[in-house]
Order: sequence, then structure tokens, then C-alpha cells
Amino acid sequence: MNGLALPFKTSRRAAFLLSGLLLAGLGCLSLFAYQRSTRQFDRQMATKILPLTADAVTARIDDVVGQPVLASKLLADNSLLVDLLSSGDSDPGAITSYLSSIKQVTGAQAVFLVQ
Repeated sequence: MNGLALPFKTSRRAAFLLSGLLLAGLGCLSLFAYQRSTRQFDRQMATKILPLTADAVTARIDDVVGQPVLASKLLADNSLLVDLLSSGDSDPGAITSYLSSIKQVTGAQAVFLVQ
């Protein structure tokens, strides 16, 4: 029985050595997992997240700027409005009706005419 039991000093040393090895192994594993997840995040950021964000910003700018430009282009290129204004005898009811239809078609909040 005495041959099977390790002396107290030796068993304590073995416990410290085993604990140190386990802590070192867990530390290395944590470091490896951290580096891997960081690389994966960087890869996803560059390939998926940033392009989607850029597309969303572009779409938002197109919505904000494109709608008024479209409405202005419709008004500028429309021969009916040009004829109504150039006749000199412009009917406010006809122009108001026309501007209301432009507002409805484009979905704008306000449509106005500067002469």
C-alpha cells in the first residue's frame, strides 16, 4: 500500500503541473478561437456587410434626390404645361389640376410652379 501511494510533495507537484498544462492548453485554445473569429468577422465585413451598406446608402440617396429631379423633369418636358403657360391666357384651374395630377403620379408631398 505504501508503494502505490505517492508522497505528498510529488502529488502536489503533479497537481500543479497538470493544472498548469490545462490552463496553458485552454489559453492556447481561447487564443486560437479568438483569432479565427476575428478573421471570419473581417472577411464577412469586407464581403457581405459593407457592400450591403453601400447599396442601402445609394438607394436612399436615389430616393431622396431622384424623386424631385423626376418631378422637375416631368414638368419641364411637358408640352401641355408649356402651352398653358405660353398662351398668356392661363387658366389657374387647369394648371392646378395638372399639378395635382403630377403630385399624385410622382407621390410627392408638394408640387409648385414658379413662373
